[in-house]
Amino acid sequence: MRNPQIFHKLQITFTLEHVIYKKVVMIYTQTKVNKEMAARLQAELSIDALGDYEGIGDKASPSTRAHPKKVG
Repeated sequence: MRNPQIFHKLQITFTLEHVIYKKVVMIYTQTKVNKEMAARLQAELSIDALGDYEGIGDKASPSTRAHPKKVG
């Protein structure tokens, strides 16, 4: 003979555990995505900083922007 109250409590417990598990997975996934995005951003910023410092690409170095070279 089954006790409906115990079955109901078990069902609620299982549902809550499932919801908690899904939340933990979501947080883990979001943390992983955030770490990957942070790594990409850090790489992009270091490339931009290097470009600014050495005058690589379209960007002039900070000293060139502050004191342009005199021609002639």
